[in-house]
Amino acid sequence: MIDPEIWWSAFVKAFVKVLSEVENTSSKKVHIRAITATGQMQNLILLDSNLTPVAPAILYNDSRAKKEAEEVERSVGGAEAMRAMVGNWKGAFSILPKAMWVQRNMGRAWEKTKHILLGAHSYIAAKLSGVLSCDWTTAGTTGLLKAQSASKQGNSRVCDAREGVAKSGRIEAVVEEDTKAAAEGAVEGVVGGAVGGDVKADIKAKVKAEPSGSPWHPISYRFLEGLRGKLPPIIQADAKLATVSTTSLVSAMIMPHDENTETQPRRRQAIKAILDRLEFDKTIIVCGCGDAAGVTLGAGCGVPQGGLYAYLGTSGWVASTKDREEDTPIAQGLFSLNHPVFSSKWHILAASCVTAGGNIEWARKNLLTSSLDSKSGYKECSNIIKTANPGSNGVLFLPWLNGCCYSVRSLVEALLGRSEPQPFKKLVVVGGGTQNQIWMEILANVLNVPVQAIEDSQGIGAFGAYMLARRCLGITQTLDLKDVKIRARVYRPQSALKRLHDKRYSVYSKMHVVLKDTFGNLADGLQ
Repeated sequence: MIDPEIWWSAFVKAFVKVLSEVENTSSKKVHIRAITATGQMQNLILLDSNLTPVAPAILYNDSRAKKEAEEVERSVGGAEAMRAMVGNWKGAFSILPKAMWVQRNMGRAWEKTKHILLGAHSYIAAKLSGVLSCDWTTAGTTGLLKAQSASKQGNSRVCDAREGVAKSGRIEAVVEEDTKAAAEGAVEGVVGGAVGGDVKADIKAKVKAEPSGSPWHPISYRFLEGLRGKLPPIIQADAKLATVSTTSLVSAMIMPHDENTETQPRRRQAIKAILDRLEFDKTIIVCGCGDAAGVTLGAGCGVPQGGLYAYLGTSGWVASTKDREEDTPIAQGLFSLNHPVFSSKWHILAASCVTAGGNIEWARKNLLTSSLDSKSGYKECSNIIKTANPGSNGVLFLPWLNGCCYSVRSLVEALLGRSEPQPFKKLVVVGGGTQNQIWMEILANVLNVPVQAIEDSQGIGAFGAYMLARRCLGITQTLDLKDVKIRARVYRPQSALKRLHDKRYSVYSKMHVVLKDTFGNLADGLQ
């Protein structure tokens, strides 16, 4: 669990840092045209009528609601039956069981809950604009969305939308006209909002209590009637939520509850310098998207012709954007995410592994004889790996059935088809793993294709959010990177090593099948 205000504080620090850099590098007029964000999906964020958190957010990887998940699955005929209704059902990790757990174990917090948000980025957007929202990608991870609902929405920007107008002495936010039109005929209510943490605002909201075209599956209300009317509208990720006063927005970044009082003078100085140079006093707040979608867009793979990419951090995945019209069955172990912008036409098909860079962290902690911090430890790991022969003399690394490079190859084959894998020209790689040169070299040899490692890609998701802002502002209508300069290093395979890695990989694949149950039993014994 986490206090959502931690997300807000992190956003404020990053925002002010950017302002400070602008102050130091340019004397030109400033126009903050748009703000958007990307962040963790599948969280349960409980808000009161003032859009203030009533309890810590329950995160995507929290499995406390196992009992509630089992109750739901028994009632509908099993996990597969639930999955047929809502698509990405993940048992205790899904939102419905978590909400049921809150009602039963945190009754006072549930009573105060008037609104629910489902992503960290949506909380930031609500703080900035006073408007509740959820992008299609995030909605699809919750286990609340009707299966295939995204593919039936057409290309409309807003579904089940709310009209929000936030006003105060310093803040004015107006939602675009298509949002207003979508909310006509709805039940009128009043909620409250906060911008910048210290600026209160009243929001007049027209909320559809249960619109007939709602993409949220009504099965959730069968188990938790109190969920009805609390879920946010689902909005295209590049849609404008509101236009706010830049002066009010920037001024609100000086938080009275900031613990580090020493930063206040510097923060005020940076903010004053920016305000003195504002050319336009209007900033658009863009909906934004979940982290997986942001990474996909930032890697340049947010269009079908973008090809495959791999994210290699502590965990990892391989993904690509696919055309829904292909209508090919999704293989077991793969998962489909709604595209954040073109959800009716495309979806993001992904295969994930629990550990990627986490394997290297395990090796650093358990195999190195010297006591080193993580930074110097990773460097020593790389130096040791460089001395090993290709193929490591037959040694296979199988923590939780997921080695590093062979695991990525298995994910690629799962996406392209194991029996007759389609050829692909390169693999784009993003995430912290790109900093490990020897890892990238081995990966290119294992896959026998060039690996394009994007530099400074830890923030690649934020770059994906930037792509959404560009579309919202009308700067571009595409989601490819043809007009954007990306720094990347290309690692080319050594063809002489192909046969070696093919043979090693064949053994690796068979060991997965043989040891799967063994590793599962070991895991059960450790719990």
